[in-house]
Amino acid sequence: MDFGPGIIMTGGTKSMRKPRRNHSAAFKARVALEAIRGEKTVAEIAAHHEVHPTQITAWKSQLLDNATAIFGGDTVAADGVGFPRSCPAFSFKMSSCHGALPSSPCLI
Repeated sequence: MDFGPGIIMTGGTKSMRKPRRNHSAAFKARVALEAIRGEKTVAEIAAHHEVHPTQITAWKSQLLDNATAIFGGDTVAADGVGFPRSCPAFSFKMSSCHGALPSSPCLI
């Protein structure tokens, strides 16, 4: 019998585990932006990039939570208003934004 790294014995048969995938920051950002755009569903994006939908949702949340840090700001602006994550106009899905125009202010 062969007992090497990555080999698991299950009922007398050998199976090889997949190596853990490490995604670059650029890949995560690209996938998260694709999810934010809303042109495809998270499931479609996950199938295309071969990642779990939950992972895409996590990357999207991380991007939205840390977006103000990109421009050197804190996560909450000086006027006390945070980044408008739940703004319907921000979702870029005009079919589901309940009549909000892209130029309309976000009233949270």
